[in-house]
Amino acid sequence: RNSGLPRQPGSMATSLLPPAPLPVDGGSSAQGLLALLEEENPALKGHALQQLYHVVDQYWAEVANEVPLIEELSEDPTFEHRHLAAAVASRCFFHLEEYNDALRLALGAGRYFDVAASSSSRTAAENQFVDTLVAKCIDEY
Repeated sequence: RNSGLPRQPGSMATSLLPPAPLPVDGGSSAQGLLALLEEENPALKGHALQQLYHVVDQYWAEVANEVPLIEELSEDPTFEHRHLAAAVASRCFFHLEEYNDALRLALGAGRYFDVAASSSSRTAAENQFVDTLVAKCIDEY
């Protein structure tokens, strides 16, 4: 079916993986993104995790149902986005007030858990997350 608009090479792939966070099911659910975690394609899983990272503080209760899968991805040394998976799972455990698990995963999240970043460059939720886990780390170690 021809819409009369010129097609550009690669335009379909570009439209499937936008760089900015997507609205999640009209802004009311993370279910669509969570469903992508079941896909075989690692790029789709990575895309879902990227989007979930931006909305996990809002939809953590939904994401919590998939934490075992996300945690499994974070432990897979062949999965390119394992640090991102660790970051998403860590944020979810943080909201569940499971601080030991949140800290364990945050320490495996690489650049996604940057305690050296200026607090003015982070959101209030990110500051609370980092401050709480740093305090937990000091208490534990």
